[in-house]
Amino acid sequence: KKLATILFFPSDSLAKSFTNIKNYALLPPGGIQIDYIPISKNNLGILYSGGGGELYDLEKLIDACSLVYKKFDNFKFYIVSRKEEMSKDLLKKIEKISWIELISASFDEIIKFREKIYLGLVSLKSEPYSDTAIPVKLLNYMSLGKPIVITNIKEARLFVEKYNCGVLCENNSQDMANKIIFLLENYDYALELSKHTH
Repeated sequence: KKLATILFFPSDSLAKSFTNIKNYALLPPGGIQIDYIPISKNNLGILYSGGGGELYDLEKLIDACSLVYKKFDNFKFYIVSRKEEMSKDLLKKIEKISWIELISASFDEIIKFREKIYLGLVSLKSEPYSDTAIPVKLLNYMSLGKPIVITNIKEARLFVEKYNCGVLCENNSQDMANKIIFLLENYDYALELSKHTH
C-alpha cells in the first residue's frame, strides 16, 4: 500500500542509503535567523556544543585546544554539554583546566554570549550516521555567524565546502589545533568565512 508520494530527507547520502526509495526531496537546512555580528579579534572564544559521549571525542578537542593554548593563552574554550554524558575522569580533567568553561545551556542562552565566540567546532567521527547527516550544531554555529572547524564527515564536509563557511580537519588533535590556529592567526579569512554563514 502506498502511503506517500514523496519522502523528505536531510541529506542526499541518507536518501540513497534506502535503495527502494526513488522519489525523494531534500529538506532545506535548519537553523534560525539571528542578526549577524562580525567576529572580533579581541574575543577568542572557541565553542563546542554537543554530546559528551564517545562519538564526539571531547578528549581530542581538549588536546587540540591545549596545543592552541601554547600559542594563544588569552582564549577560552566553551563546552556546552551535559555532564551526565561525560565520564568522571573527563569531568575531573575539565575541572582542572582554567581556560575551559563547561556550561549547560540552551541555544537561546548561547546566543546571549555569542560575541565572546570566534569559531565553532564539530568533531564527529566518520561512521555511517555521522557521514549521512548534517549536525544541528553546524547549523547553530552558522546562525551565530561563526566560522567552523569540522572533521571530515561526508555530508557536513560537502555542506561547509558549498557555503565556504569553515575549514576541514583530519580527525586528530594536531590537525584540529593547526586549523584553529590558522583561523585565529588569519582574522580576515576567518571573517570572510563568518560572512558566508548568513
